[in-house]
Amino acid sequence: MKKTCSIVHDCDMEEGTPIEWVLKVAENKFIWIDALSDGTFNIIGYDAHTVIQNCKSLTSAKRWVTSNL
Repeated sequence: MKKTCSIVHDCDMEEGTPIEWVLKVAENKFIWIDALSDGTFNIIGYDAHTVIQNCKSLTSAKRWVTSNL
């Protein structure tokens, strides 16, 4: 099964720009990608608080998530 990050549209900015993505890893276990104001992307762990990686682009963040989990 291919792992795919999905946009969390409830978190979109007012003009519709997505800033949050999620990947369901297991039952009740999710990894989050948050867009930051400096243009980088934090990968957030299962607890929804711990930053486990910072990436320079959304593409590299998605690649990190799908290849490391």
